[in-house]
Amino acid sequence: MRTIPALIIAVIGFLQAGHIHAITEKAYLQKAESALKNKSYDQAILNCTKAIEANPNSEKAYAWRGYAYVEKRLYNQAVADCTRAIQLKPIDTEAYNSRAIAYLKRDAVDRAISDLTTVIRLKPDLAKTYNNRAGAYILKHQYDRAMSDCNRAIAIEPRFSAAYTTRGAIYYDTGIYDHAISDATKAIELDPKNAVAYASRGAAYLEKGLTSQAISDCTKAIKLNPNFAGAYVNRASAYMNDSQYDQAITDCRSAIRIDPSYTPAYATLKKLVAKKRSFAIKKSP
Repeated sequence: MRTIPALIIAVIGFLQAGHIHAITEKAYLQKAESALKNKSYDQAILNCTKAIEANPNSEKAYAWRGYAYVEKRLYNQAVADCTRAIQLKPIDTEAYNSRAIAYLKRDAVDRAISDLTTVIRLKPDLAKTYNNRAGAYILKHQYDRAMSDCNRAIAIEPRFSAAYTTRGAIYYDTGIYDHAISDATKAIELDPKNAVAYASRGAAYLEKGLTSQAISDCTKAIKLNPNFAGAYVNRASAYMNDSQYDQAITDCRSAIRIDPSYTPAYATLKKLVAKKRSFAIKKSP
């Protein structure tokens, strides 16, 4: 009987081990993908971590875990994972997109714009990337560039609700409230579950003195997304405008509970407490 050399046995063992690792990585990635679709981000992170343990160079696992970290508001971890994914695959546009969002949340706006510009260079026909970059330009008050990106997103994908929402935000920031309402309304027509569009339209209604419409829209936004801190603050402002101070204070506290780092909630609450005190003094005999 012919003896198989030890070196060949070792090579076969190595190849078999690699095959097992590949199967294991694939299985965990499938579980992670399912978890992401179901918005089960903790499970997605767990399965991506196991995929990385099976294959430390699993670019997809790093990219997906980075996205899950963004959704969990763990932005430092998101940046680290997306950076690793990009190192492994420099043309991974999803990793650039996720890292850009994490940068935005960390107020690193220029870095976010750089990442989104890279995505546009790699894939010039992704509407969501133009929309995301428009949002970054809004933060820098570069409204002409933001408007150009929104219009490009809409040209690529005319039924892209988020792009109308973002363009409405540009109109709101520049004081063109009728246009802001029109774009938010269009966004809602395209996606009736667009909570941001409702909250944005509510803010524009409030600027026009339409308090009841503002409260109604913000309430709808909160029903669609009970963890939307901005909608609570917008509604608090509307309640304050209607002298409903207790309801407004409750909304601000809800926003702070949801996102303790959301500074507009603290600013609005401070204003509310002062207004309520002044209102009480005026009412006292």
